[in-house]
Amino acid sequence: MKASKVVPLTFSCSHDDLIKLSIEKEGFLRRDQVELMSRGITTKRIDDLVAQREDLMAMPPYVIENRDYTLATRACEAKRSALAEKIIEIQDIAVNTFTKKGAKYFAFNVLAINKLSENALVDLVPVFVHAGTENIIPMGLKGLTAGMLTTITTLASELVTLQQAPPLLLSVSNAATINRHESENALYAEMTNMSQTGHIFFKKSDKVKAKDYVLDSSIPKVTDRKGIVKGNTAVTRKAVNLTDRTRIRAKVSSGISVEIYFGMTKTTMPTAKALIVENNPNKFVTTTAADLGYDLAGGIIHLIIRNENKKDSKFLIKIG
Repeated sequence: MKASKVVPLTFSCSHDDLIKLSIEKEGFLRRDQVELMSRGITTKRIDDLVAQREDLMAMPPYVIENRDYTLATRACEAKRSALAEKIIEIQDIAVNTFTKKGAKYFAFNVLAINKLSENALVDLVPVFVHAGTENIIPMGLKGLTAGMLTTITTLASELVTLQQAPPLLLSVSNAATINRHESENALYAEMTNMSQTGHIFFKKSDKVKAKDYVLDSSIPKVTDRKGIVKGNTAVTRKAVNLTDRTRIRAKVSSGISVEIYFGMTKTTMPTAKALIVENNPNKFVTTTAADLGYDLAGGIIHLIIRNENKKDSKFLIKIG
């Protein structure tokens, strides 16, 4: 189960907004601490709230936690691509030796090798090594060497080793996410508790101060934008009623990565504010509309998702 479902957040604002909100409420609580002392708002309690916030801010952001997992995943993909390339080379030699209709080509007759999964490629290696070894003389005349068969065996072994890293790193990342969510929820709960105390205390005697302690409990509407962007192409998705601070979360569940950004036209090439989102089906990368280049006054309003890799990529973007 995803870490976000094991310990879901109990509030709807962003991490940055939570920090800013806690700083704001701390200011009001310190201002009114003497008056609120009778309701349990002590200096120590306020200091403890600050300590909770500082501990939360000291935690590494999601992007740092995801880095090792992403690098491990990319290493697997790079090794898978290298293995597929070498297997295809042997297949081409087999075609040149036996033709596609030749009886001895049957063992090499595998479709779409470059699209096979890591495990499927690994399983294919012994078949190619066996068939290549048996036909080393005729295929050798067309370029096959024993070294080529050794190479795909080595690459397969290295790929199997690399495959062990992503699940472990993902587990570490999930544990960190759970820890952060627990800390965020605790900070929000204590801030809410004290703010409610302040609101109730001043509700009749000072309406201005009472308003200072009100927390916006409204849940912003979240719009999903998803799809598949083919290799070396770009697509756009509708994004309206945005502000510079509108939260945008994105993840890629298949393929290698996509770039997300706002452009003046639907064909605008990536800008300096383009965000690269790596394949990670369990993690959202969080940003804002402005950080992606959104500028309503300047006409930069088209949300573009670009895939500069050969493999198709499936994406999900949550706006709001």
